[in-house]
Amino acid sequence: MPHSQNTQKIKVAVSSLVRSQLELDADDYGLRGVGDLCNRILEGYPEFPVHAEMKTEELFKTAPPIQFLLHRDNARFRNFADAQPIRLAPLCRYYFEQYVNLPRCRRELFIKSAEVRALREAMDSKASVTLSYRGEACRCSPCFIAFSRAQARAYAVVYEPGCSPEKMKSFRALRIAAIEAVAPGVQGSAFHLEEWKLSHQADLFREHFDPYLCYGEEVKVRLTPEGEHMLSRIVTNRPELKEKQGNIHLFTCSELLARRYFGQFLDEAEILEPAALRTWFRDKFAAARGRYEKGT
Repeated sequence: MPHSQNTQKIKVAVSSLVRSQLELDADDYGLRGVGDLCNRILEGYPEFPVHAEMKTEELFKTAPPIQFLLHRDNARFRNFADAQPIRLAPLCRYYFEQYVNLPRCRRELFIKSAEVRALREAMDSKASVTLSYRGEACRCSPCFIAFSRAQARAYAVVYEPGCSPEKMKSFRALRIAAIEAVAPGVQGSAFHLEEWKLSHQADLFREHFDPYLCYGEEVKVRLTPEGEHMLSRIVTNRPELKEKQGNIHLFTCSELLARRYFGQFLDEAEILEPAALRTWFRDKFAAARGRYEKGT
């Protein structure tokens, strides 16, 4: 029987693994809950052609179901489901399982497919875009889309004029999941294509991508013995060591990464170069000291 055109409640039994991943993703992507994520997955059903036999319901008899409302505007999936010789619940479960089996970065692209499509179209037409990133307006030109080394995150590398006093440092890696409302500009308006050195820099970032855009950047740090131990232990976002002379280390590292990584070392690390970064750390520690002294 055809589905009602009103909002429909759907109950789907899934494995605990699928349920937990859906819950994690809904939170990670800032969605309105698992129901919102389920609707997005079903809306993108053409990405997962039904070519496998549905698993028997017996496997899920004791599994607690996911319950959600199918959005009224998900009519395309409604019509597709009506035409299938498969019950609605196992059909939905199939799509949820296919989605969860994607690498994490690919799930991010899937959920933000409209934004990704707009970014790709802007790249093809060499256009700038206006978008919202973490709630703030950003006018930029998208250069390329890339994944973190472990394929845990998806990023759009963009050139945003004025985000840094230096032109060559006006590139940013934006997390795809935090991008909203992409509005392309006119064809040929890409900012990073106005100068050869900027377009060349974009190519270098593509070839040597990391989320902090460290290629070509260096940071010199003096570490205490405890700082050396911390460097060996703290592997998340650890910059690449380029040279070491005694307790002085030279890293391939952007200033943004240095602030986030070496900030946790406190007085076990001293930033030597670049001068602007050293000043930033000095001012931050001075401000922190001032706050602590107020309470004494």
